[in-house]
Amino acid sequence: MSRNPEYKDLIGFHPGNYVSDILDDMNITQEEFAHRLGLSGKTVSKLVNNEEGISPATANNWLK
Repeated sequence: MSRNPEYKDLIGFHPGNYVSDILDDMNITQEEFAHRLGLSGKTVSKLVNNEEGISPATANNWLK
C-alpha cells in the first residue's frame, strides 16, 4: 500500500475563496478583516478577488 494519499476527486480553490467564506461567516467587511490583520484593504480585496495569493508575509501576519 502506498503512503501517499490519493486525491482523485478533489478540486483546488484559490485561497481568496476561503477568505471570502470566512468574511461571510464572521459577518465582517474586507476592510475590517484587513484592519484586524494589519493589512491594507487593497491586499484583502486582491486576495478575495483571486488577483493575488497569500504571501509568506501575509501568512505570518495571520499567525500573530
